[in-house]
Amino acid sequence: MSLTRRKLFAVAALAVVVGACSRTPEQQFQQGVACYQQGQFAKAAEHLEQAVAKATPTPQALTLLGVCRLKTGKTDAAGRCFHEALKLDPQYTLARYNLALLHLEHGQFESAANLLRQVLQQPNPPHDAGSWLAIACNNLAVTAARQRDFPRAEKLLREAIVADPASVEAATNIAAVKTRAEPVKPVTAAATVTVVASTNVPPKPGATPTRTPTQVVQVAKVVTSAPPSKVKPPAPVPAVETNGKRRVALAPRTLAAGNRKEALIHFNEAVKFQQQGRLTGVVELYEKAIAADPSFAAAYYNLGNAYRDQRQAARAYENYELALMADTKFADARRNYAILLQQQGYIADALDQYETILQQNPGDAAVHVTVAGLYAADRSTIARARQHYEAYLKLVPNAPHASEIRRWLDQNR
Repeated sequence: MSLTRRKLFAVAALAVVVGACSRTPEQQFQQGVACYQQGQFAKAAEHLEQAVAKATPTPQALTLLGVCRLKTGKTDAAGRCFHEALKLDPQYTLARYNLALLHLEHGQFESAANLLRQVLQQPNPPHDAGSWLAIACNNLAVTAARQRDFPRAEKLLREAIVADPASVEAATNIAAVKTRAEPVKPVTAAATVTVVASTNVPPKPGATPTRTPTQVVQVAKVVTSAPPSKVKPPAPVPAVETNGKRRVALAPRTLAAGNRKEALIHFNEAVKFQQQGRLTGVVELYEKAIAADPSFAAAYYNLGNAYRDQRQAARAYENYELALMADTKFADARRNYAILLQQQGYIADALDQYETILQQNPGDAAVHVTVAGLYAADRSTIARARQHYEAYLKLVPNAPHASEIRRWLDQNR
């Protein structure tokens, strides 16, 4: 599973002051913030370096500098920045969070998990910290299971499910660990993580965290995927009309194979740009990959993600649909397509896609609980909601909200 996400985002609107500094360091810092918001991370780092060199550095400034260094490939320097920030303020949550993601990227799962546990104990932690802790715990559990230490593996997987009830891997793996019948699923890290820095600039509207896919594509890993909704008690789900508006999808067609070797050149360049935070030209590169090989499912998928993040839903839909024409079993493309349909109010279409996922993978606990919540919102589909909640409880009997789900089932017999 790639740990890459495409956007940096602010967790809080935090006032940042670079010590008792003169006007010049302040100006340098503000220029660094402006470049950071524009995705010009190398320039931002230059301004921030001058700011901290000319004035007493703050944890906020060092953390933002670490973010910029990480986005320009200077991971060692980034780690030093996060450590220095924590020396100045051991309680500074964002420095510890960013350091945890850096450890996670490099496969240092034990230290990443410990740091994320500390992050989650702080007030107002980043809202995706639990998802990253689940990934770290899942990987530690895989190692433990391979060493035949099944009690430790199960304990770690339970922690992962508590941290992120929508973790498909943890839900699948805990069943495997209990039965010893299936190999557990690891989550592999990619070469870049997205980190969070707080500045005095408010977050951009719609900048929300995303979960990553399990799909590994050709030479590079695909970029991002949004999660199904977290497990919540079914009772408060607002009423949603499941037979409402419908999307007119592209007509199915056969996509002719092309020059995959040439397509991969453009594809990997696009992924590289995204990992570096260079968004200009990414769409064009994926389009070149598709022009070279019209059957390249991963290129359509990543292009769909790019359009989704740019809030161009119509184009995102089309590319997800093309990805599924190229590969009908492309689970991550179908999942992201379903999530976007759900977010845009195409509930019936989203349910069709979720049900297809379950036909291909009946053990997908996260999809079962998502589908159950959607069906539970309509009195005419209560029976279907029951089926999916019951399936979910069989897969994850000790889910954090299992008691609420069982109570709902008792009330809706």
